[in-house]
Amino acid sequence: MIASVYMPKCAGARLMHEIQVAHPGTPVIAISGQFRSGLPAAGTTARMLGVQRVLAKPLSRNDLLEAVRAIIGSPS
Repeated sequence: MIASVYMPKCAGARLMHEIQVAHPGTPVIAISGQFRSGLPAAGTTARMLGVQRVLAKPLSRNDLLEAVRAIIGSPS
């Protein structure tokens, strides 16, 4: 799942938690204009949100594809 997250007051963190509870094990990529550019994709923010990757907006198609491939692998 790819979710655009608006972070003030941690509403985005609540959404990510609800997704994980409803669908355990579902890989989630969180994107937000509130994330800073250069944020480690699988770093502290990703762990805090309980997601596999975070991406800062604006993002390129390649950034998104790289994040998806990191989680599910390349197409065969």
